[in-house]
Amino acid sequence: MRKRPIAAPRPGAGPGVRRQPAFPGEASWRWHLQLDVERMIAPLRALLVAATAIAWFTRAGASAAPDLLADVIIALGVAYVVVDWIVVFRYPGLGARLPWGSAVLDFALVCAWIYATGGAHSSYRGLAYVGLVSATFRLPREGAIAMTAAYTIAMGLVVGPAHWYEALYILVTGFATGMWASQAGRDRRNNLRDALTGCFNREYATFRLGDLYRRRAFPLAIAGIDLDGFKNVNDTYGHAAGDAVLAQAVRVIGAQIRQGDLLSRSGGDEFVLVLPATDEDVARAIAERVRRGVELRRFRLRADLPTIRLTASIGVAVAYDETVGAAALLELADRRLYCAKDAGRNRVWSTG
Repeated sequence: MRKRPIAAPRPGAGPGVRRQPAFPGEASWRWHLQLDVERMIAPLRALLVAATAIAWFTRAGASAAPDLLADVIIALGVAYVVVDWIVVFRYPGLGARLPWGSAVLDFALVCAWIYATGGAHSSYRGLAYVGLVSATFRLPREGAIAMTAAYTIAMGLVVGPAHWYEALYILVTGFATGMWASQAGRDRRNNLRDALTGCFNREYATFRLGDLYRRRAFPLAIAGIDLDGFKNVNDTYGHAAGDAVLAQAVRVIGAQIRQGDLLSRSGGDEFVLVLPATDEDVARAIAERVRRGVELRRFRLRADLPTIRLTASIGVAVAYDETVGAAALLELADRRLYCAKDAGRNRVWSTG
């Protein structure tokens, strides 16, 4: 029995293997969104800590009995802001390894600061709401629930049972903002996919390609796919039949690629495959398998219509380092796709 050299191990198979993201590059995509929020929060956090430090040290300077613990905590807060700023704006890759990091540090700093400045009598109890809301906006639903529970318990302990209603306010605030942020995240996630076929859209393919360049996942291959004769389907049988063919074509192509490869619809009957860590020989083998799968498929337009056959023209381009940029790689694959069509269609083209 002939072996298939391009097969990849199934994610999640075998003992001790962690659950894989739901789609290729999801972890990076989520960190990309969180990083945008972190870069908005970092200046606000710095402003808040600076204002709090000025207010505290001004008041402490006039006091006969300065609070050493509070002084230490506010100094740690200033140091934390400086380090966080450096990580977020200069070394975001470090933050990607611990996406919970700043939310947990915010929690520790806020709780310690409220406790050191008087607990139930602290003038800074409102910081708990600031920390909680910022955490729920940048963490997934499970993280938002965990941080809500942590803030609720901490506030109950810090302010005491006589102020139970403040812990209840924290609980309601965290739950409401967490659910809203979760729904917004689901909507954003759904927008990554093409509504008709269910495969990814060109925007996400571009992000994924850029992320692979940042990770240096070379060699990196792109395959542009065009369904030959698809226009005749729309002209002869109508757009509803054409939509059915596109949906079936996505299933055919998806069955021929590996776990971790990404299929996107770039428009009309054209698709793009993003193939990480794939050299030219393997990329051609995958493309040939896709071409063969489309050629052998009998596409059903409607129950009252006969099945039809289509073919696919595919252009393949490979980058072995950053000397070929992401945009140039896409353009090269597109150019080779049209070379395949000009040469007679139903073929894979990877030169020129």
